[in-house]
Amino acid sequence: MTLPNSPVPLNFRAHLIPFLRCELYGVLITSGLVETTIIKIDPGSSVGKFIVASLKSHGIYIDPGTQLYMRFDVFSKELESTVYTVFRKIDKILYVPIECKREINDFVEDIFRVAMQFHVAGMQKINPKMTVKECLEDFMIQYRMDDFGFEVESLRKVLTRNKEYKIKRMQNHTPFYNRS
Repeated sequence: MTLPNSPVPLNFRAHLIPFLRCELYGVLITSGLVETTIIKIDPGSSVGKFIVASLKSHGIYIDPGTQLYMRFDVFSKELESTVYTVFRKIDKILYVPIECKREINDFVEDIFRVAMQFHVAGMQKINPKMTVKECLEDFMIQYRMDDFGFEVESLRKVLTRNKEYKIKRMQNHTPFYNRS
């Protein structure tokens, strides 16, 4: 069990990993049964600024010149992620308070949900006869989520709960796990 103020490695919820691997530019390295994607996050980019601001709000400061990287490993159907920093050619796993990890994951979760909602809406606009299930299956295939055991029904529940909100959900202060 982790104590509330104990630092934990910054990583991402499993369902966000396929999404991030596809949406962000990175380098893919395959070695045996392991597929690794390394993604550099510029601290001056929107995502980088959010991460740095979240870190600062929890008393963690990044030295100027430090680079942020996300590493995603795929072993068979297992997904792992790590965020690490590189400063003066020394890489270090980024440890953060649990609340900071939750904030960063919630932000990426919001982006994921908005992308899913617009994907479904766009597919149905192009082909009004497409069902929500067909649109979600396409979304899962696009992000290879089906490769890792994710199911259409779980995405449908997320979509149904947030159908009316799209971008509006990002202005709500309520934590992700309490949102409808």
